[in-house]
Amino acid sequence: MMILGLDPSSTRTGYALMSSPTWIVEAGYLRPHRTKDPALMRVSHMRESLVDILGQYGPAIACVEVPSGKVASGQRRGASASAMAMYGMAVGVFLATCLEHLRGEVVTPNEREWTRGVPKIKRNRLIAAQFPVYREQFSKDSGGDIGDAIGLALWAYRNETVGCKLQEPYALLPSVEP
Repeated sequence: MMILGLDPSSTRTGYALMSSPTWIVEAGYLRPHRTKDPALMRVSHMRESLVDILGQYGPAIACVEVPSGKVASGQRRGASASAMAMYGMAVGVFLATCLEHLRGEVVTPNEREWTRGVPKIKRNRLIAAQFPVYREQFSKDSGGDIGDAIGLALWAYRNETVGCKLQEPYALLPSVEP
């Protein structure tokens, strides 16, 4: 069963297609044509790429990270209201695109829900240790967007919605010390 993990942003969106909890078919970024374009135009261009991916691979499930509604201490520090609004807009556009073009299910965990409090750098190191295709990208994935997309797809595989009970975060990954 193909699952798409999607870590939305208005500047660069991480995605990962997995055909099983141990196999990444494709992972990368949805990028706008020009980074200096207005946010709506950037998101619109990335949406076109998402539609192509959905059409080409036809995942059974899309797992799209959504805002939790709360910002933890130290996260998104200094983010302006307009930046947060652009992020929310991107999430909405990508979520609506998945709902429109996907024949399967769309699940929407927030970061606190799917990460279970594991810090981003540790999550991405665990993923890099397990998946050689991400290990090659790890040092270039400065915001952890691809790693988070892989983590979202793994979460969906372990979630009850796909017949697997979520036991603990990253149960399928080996332990790696930071």
